[in-house]
Amino acid sequence: MISRINPDDLHQTPGYHHVTVVEAGRTAHLAGQCPLDVSGALVGPDDLDAQVDQVVANSLRALAAVAAGPEHVIRSVIYVVSAETPVLASVWDRLNASSLAPAFSTASTLLGVTRLGFTGQLVEVDLTAALPGRPAEVERLRGDAVTLRPLTSADVPALVEIRATPEVLHRWRGGEDLTASVTEDLDDPDTHVYVIEYHGGVVGAIQWGSEDTPDYRHASIDIYLSPDVHGRGLGADAVRTLARYLITEHGFHRLVIDPAADNAAAIRCYEKVGFRPVGIMRQYERGGDGTWHDGLMMDLLAEELT
Repeated sequence: MISRINPDDLHQTPGYHHVTVVEAGRTAHLAGQCPLDVSGALVGPDDLDAQVDQVVANSLRALAAVAAGPEHVIRSVIYVVSAETPVLASVWDRLNASSLAPAFSTASTLLGVTRLGFTGQLVEVDLTAALPGRPAEVERLRGDAVTLRPLTSADVPALVEIRATPEVLHRWRGGEDLTASVTEDLDDPDTHVYVIEYHGGVVGAIQWGSEDTPDYRHASIDIYLSPDVHGRGLGADAVRTLARYLITEHGFHRLVIDPAADNAAAIRCYEKVGFRPVGIMRQYERGGDGTWHDGLMMDLLAEELT
């Protein structure tokens, strides 16, 4: 648990907190994030805004690598090559208008310096985060082509964009506020959501839940993928990767999945992994048109995983 405090007898702040308290747990100490692209080239020479944006992007990627988001940051230090207060303030404002903004509600320091490590570098951000979950929950799961990692708040915009595509929206719906729908998964202790990465980008999500009554114990899986990557075998790879993890690491002997009965592509995908049709669930799910539609119950026993 993370608590942020502003003592009454200290001055007001422009958004950060004087004190951050973290209960015992694991922390991640990020190296200073610089405005470099993946090739190591400086982004935006003489363009402070462009460099801030690149630092934000790099910071989000570094946090995501340990299944953390901006909300898990407990300490930030911002370095700006300038002695001018308005310049420092502009960097603070741009950071707080970015998707990294929650990181700066914690204990934060803003410094003007004469030089940073790379020629032409104007800004750098140093972050410390309290890691969520248990070690086993933050491992990346690697398939043949995809990588699965736990969902963080930084992933929400990408998943909202995918959920808004007609093909995915038709099956998953989500109401008028897709951002709220995706964000709810972060706070649901009974749903474990992983983003699906392919070639370094987020292309969908896969999740699991469980029935833990000993005599009926099993896990369920659900998945959606961006239409841009349909037909490449990534769905089967993601389902197989998660199924293997649930069987080997959590000891489930049976897994279930319940596509719409008319979703032939999804059914073929799951059959490739080893799922078998069990039976039609009549009028199982209400569709976006307000009418009830059949679902197909499929299951897989541990020894049937292919």
